Amino acid sequence: MSVIALDLDRVLFDTNKYLVFLRKKFEETNLNFDDVVSKSADRGRKDLTTMVNIVAEELGKERAENLFFENVETFWKNGLAEIFKPLREKFDKIFVITVGDGYQSRKISGLDLDGIFVVDCDDKKVKVACALHEKYPDLIFIDDKPSVVNAMIAKDIKSLQAMWFLDEEHRKNPLDAHLNKAVEILEI
Repeated sequence: MSVIALDLDRVLFDTNKYLVFLRKKFEETNLNFDDVVSKSADRGRKDLTTMVNIVAEELGKERAENLFFENVETFWKNGLAEIFKPLREKFDKIFVITVGDGYQSRKISGLDLDGIFVVDCDDKKVKVACALHEKYPDLIFIDDKPSVVNAMIAKDIKSLQAMWFLDEEHRKNPLDAHLNKAVEILEI
């Protein structure tokens, strides 16, 4: 059985463009994005839940969620969405393993996935992938972070670095096991 697991941010989802989009949306509502990020860090975690809650204090929960998630599908449509149907045909199972919070799945609602695992650190991402690998020995894992890819490879999980949503700085010194374009997944 062919199975693939993908990271969310900068693999399925263009996080860099999303952050630029959020800054603009914040400006339109007279909120300061950097202030919200700073307050979020002060409260212990720079995650979407904390940021949405901070914005909700000003705008209310519904408006805050709309601010963060209205048209959010545009940030995955430029990546794997274009190849998702052939990806679905190639792989029997498609999972997402991501670091984040309860809002992570909102970023990719609408994709036909067999499961999404949201964990709080990269080490747990590797543990979930190892558990999947036990059940599906042919598991392939795609992540943007070299440290995660190397950790997966060390656990004998075929893993590749995704490069398509990385900024210029992070595209320097790619791993040997890397993919430049999402469509290359169909060739593995």
